[in-house]
Formats: sequence, structure tokens, C-alpha cells
Amino acid sequence: MERVTLITGASKGIGLACASLLADRGHTVVGLARHATDDRFPGALHLVDLADRQELAAMLHTLTAQYHFNGLVNNVGYVTPQLLEAVDLAAYDRTFEVNATSAMLCAQ
Repeated sequence: MERVTLITGASKGIGLACASLLADRGHTVVGLARHATDDRFPGALHLVDLADRQELAAMLHTLTAQYHFNGLVNNVGYVTPQLLEAVDLAAYDRTFEVNATSAMLCAQ
């Protein structure tokens, strides 16, 4: 059975390492990232703002028409360190959208 894995936060760090490892093991890897940092991604890398529900939903619709995914690595991570008493709620909302809502949309 062909393994096709979707990876969020795929353009660098842990996401890129996961993509490389999975590709080396024969997986087809499809990555989502906000920016492409270089050309080392070992599969199809798609640029999308994971905090934008509509943009992400459109991308996922396109990709699920093209691929039959049977693996998911929710790796994206966004953080804006702030003191508790000074938390900016817009930053909080964006953090939640990127880290939690995008994971739910990808899993669905």
C-alpha cells in the first residue's frame, strides 16, 4: 500500500526532518508551510497560511482530490511569548488557529 503523508510546518526544522525520514522510507510526502525556506523538501510543498481557515480549507480540498492521504504529521507550531497579564488576544487567537484549528482541519 502506498503511504502518502501530509505534514504541516514542513519547510524547516522538525517538519523537514520528518519529511526527509518518511521520504527515505518510501512515503510520498506533501507539505504545508507558510514559507519555503529552501529547495530541500523531498516532495510536494504547498504554501498556505495555516491561520487562514478558508485558505487552508481550499488547499486541503485541492490536495484531497489529488492524493489519498493515510498519514498526517501535525507539526506546525506558532508562538508569541507574552506575560500572562499582557497577553494580546489577537495573538492568542492566531496561535490557537495555527496550532489547534489547523490540526483539526487537516485531520478531518
